[in-house]
Amino acid sequence: MARHTHSQGSKRSAHSSLTQETDNTEAILAKFAQAEKLEAQLSAIDDDKKAKRKLPAGTDQKAQGLRAKLCQVLIEVIVADPVISHSKDASKRLWHSCFYSRVNELRQELWKEKSRAKKRQVSGGDVSGSEKIVGVVNERLKGSIKEALKLYEWLIDKMLKMLQPMIQSQSTNVSENSENDDYEHAVVA
Repeated sequence: MARHTHSQGSKRSAHSSLTQETDNTEAILAKFAQAEKLEAQLSAIDDDKKAKRKLPAGTDQKAQGLRAKLCQVLIEVIVADPVISHSKDASKRLWHSCFYSRVNELRQELWKEKSRAKKRQVSGGDVSGSEKIVGVVNERLKGSIKEALKLYEWLIDKMLKMLQPMIQSQSTNVSENSENDDYEHAVVA
């Protein structure tokens, strides 16, 4: 019968922990690969829009779905491993691909519609239709910005909760060290 010693248990535990970390890293890297594919699909749609190609019906909904999925994937990796996420610019990619591109698109649409309204007004035409469109686009823009803010507030909250145990642990260590320093100073005096 084999005897199980404490050091064998520690080695198994260390090996298990290392295997788990490796699996976790591989899963995160797989998520980044998925994010890159989603980013490429969004980029292709954006390129088609910039080239003013005729886009198939439902392209905006497809882009919105891709953005939502990309946002989900990037949030998952940021929360799962902030260090790897930072090294792969996940937060920058989250902002740019999921929010900035949409906000910028709406800002351009708003600018174009305001410009049309101004031209109509100068020529004495009816601007009420343009004003309605400006209002709708403006509300969509505000909604996109609010959505981004809501997500970032949630993410900050989540990260603070993850850091809280570490902060408390460091705080405990600092106060223990301070007590020891006080004790050493009192003994020396």
